[in-house]
Amino acid sequence: MRAHPYMYDDDDDDALLTSNSSGTGASAGAGADGNASAAIDYENQYTLSQQKTITYIPLSTSILSIIGSFTIFYMILYHKHKLRKLKHRLILFISVIDIACSVWTGLWALPAPEGEPSVYGACGNRQTCAVQGFFHQWSISVPMYTVALIFYYYEEVVHKKTDNEIANKYELWMHFVCAVYPLLTAVV
Repeated sequence: MRAHPYMYDDDDDDALLTSNSSGTGASAGAGADGNASAAIDYENQYTLSQQKTITYIPLSTSILSIIGSFTIFYMILYHKHKLRKLKHRLILFISVIDIACSVWTGLWALPAPEGEPSVYGACGNRQTCAVQGFFHQWSISVPMYTVALIFYYYEEVVHKKTDNEIANKYELWMHFVCAVYPLLTAVV
C-alpha cells in the first residue's frame, strides 16, 4: 500500500531522511541548524487516477456553474424590465463574470504548461496559464458583487431607500470597486 506523500512512515526512514556524506547524522535537506526537512517528490505526488479526479471535478462543477449563471443571465435579459432595477443589474454582472471565470476553471488542466508535473492533460503554455490566472484573479469580482448586493438590500430594508436612490448614489462606485478594481489587479 502506498503511503500518502505527506505522511511519514517509520519503516521508510531512508526515503525521507538520509545521512549526509559528512557523517554528522544530519538529514539530506537539513538546514544549517541540522533540523530535518522531508523532501517532497512533486512529480510523483499523485497517482494517475488522482490526477484525473483533480482534473474532472472542476470541470463538472464549472459546467453546473455555467448552466446556473447562464439561466440567471437569460432570465434577466428575457424580461428587459428587470434591467431597470439595480439589484437585477448586479445579479447580471455576477452571472456574466461567473460564466467567464467558470469556463477557465473548467479547463483547469488544459491551460497549464505542457509537462507540468502532477497535472493530467496539461497541454498549454505560459500564455494560456497567464490567461487562466487573469480570470481566476478577476473572479474575486463575484464575491465583491455579492457584498454590493447585500449592501443594496441593507439600504433598501433598513434605511427604506428606493432602488433609484440607491442606484443614483452608489451604482457607479459599486461597479468600480466590484469590476474595475479586480480587473486592474488581474492585469497587473
